[in-house]
Amino acid sequence: MRFYCLARARMAKWEVVQRILDRKISDGQWEALPEERARGVAFFQKLREQHQRGLPVGSLLELHPQLDVHYHPRLKKHVVVLPEVL
Repeated sequence: MRFYCLARARMAKWEVVQRILDRKISDGQWEALPEERARGVAFFQKLREQHQRGLPVGSLLELHPQLDVHYHPRLKKHVVVLPEVL
């Protein structure tokens, strides 16, 4: 499942995740079935809770190495690819 967000210049993986955690998850566009989308939102909410408890973004990324973040040059957006099984 994919989440398209942050239409801006390329940013580092941790910067993209930091901005997602600081903003509402609705600021992006999902490419997923409704049940997958619900799991994706729950995953980001879990990350946000861990981050609010003081866990830095770098540590969150170490805990979830399967999280793939890259920049799509044609769409000029960042793409977060979530694992099929969260």
